[in-house]
Amino acid sequence: MNLREKYKRTKCDCEACIRHCHIVPGCLGPGDLEFIAEYLQMDIEQAYDLFNASPGAIVGCKGKLFRIGTIVPKKTQAGPCIFLDSHGRCEIHLVAPFGCAYFDEHLDPAEANTRSRDMHMRVLMDRRYNQHRQNLIERGQTSLPPEELRGLHEKEAANN
Repeated sequence: MNLREKYKRTKCDCEACIRHCHIVPGCLGPGDLEFIAEYLQMDIEQAYDLFNASPGAIVGCKGKLFRIGTIVPKKTQAGPCIFLDSHGRCEIHLVAPFGCAYFDEHLDPAEANTRSRDMHMRVLMDRRYNQHRQNLIERGQTSLPPEELRGLHEKEAANN
């Protein structure tokens, strides 16, 4: 069963949820790149232009910390996800990445952890996903780690 069949999609588009689109856009799950490319009527090479390889989240297992690298939407020069329109609406909402469509600010933390763990385990084991990520790295398309993006946002907010 794929992730999109296993979990119920969240539906909130409140200010707190959309804030994540400005700080750390949600990561793609396995199959999302192909799903989005098809929706946008692009081949994978064209779709690569819309995404970056992220170092990913820091996770813990058996007392050790490590990262699971992911693929994330690029951000605009102004900061938000490139898929947000001028009204703050997602232009690919129907096919939004798993990390966007299946998480929101109001999701029970235990459920969010379950979904995140499941997605990251699948990312680790998906050869095609990891080849796409490697292709992005080779193209020089990388993003900062999520914790650095959050830190930059906090610093910018403090200066305003």
